[in-house]
Amino acid sequence: MSRKAENVALVCDSVAEFPETSIQRHCSQLHISTRSLRRILKIDLKIFPYKIQLVQKLLPEDFDLRIEYKNIRHNIEEIQPQMLQDVMKNALKRAESFIANRGHHLANIMFQS
Repeated sequence: MSRKAENVALVCDSVAEFPETSIQRHCSQLHISTRSLRRILKIDLKIFPYKIQLVQKLLPEDFDLRIEYKNIRHNIEEIQPQMLQDVMKNALKRAESFIANRGHHLANIMFQS
């Protein structure tokens, strides 16, 4: 199907009657391809479909959590790149040691009971 006048009228009526219905559902009910329906909405009807997204309402109780999150992000940003490189080097050394010792990477540590 294409952007024929009859299809434009069908889509216009369907969207006016059921504005909250998804594009896929309109397509299956009207037997019009998704691409044609999107073109009709955009070009002929000047309607731009969107998906409604649910968001959380910010409450006064959320303020402390937001401050804590901000502080965590700030602390992460303050980590020096050299420290991250050192951590990666140490992790690689430990992994190599683990592989070389066939999984017995704690063999040199004495556990006390």
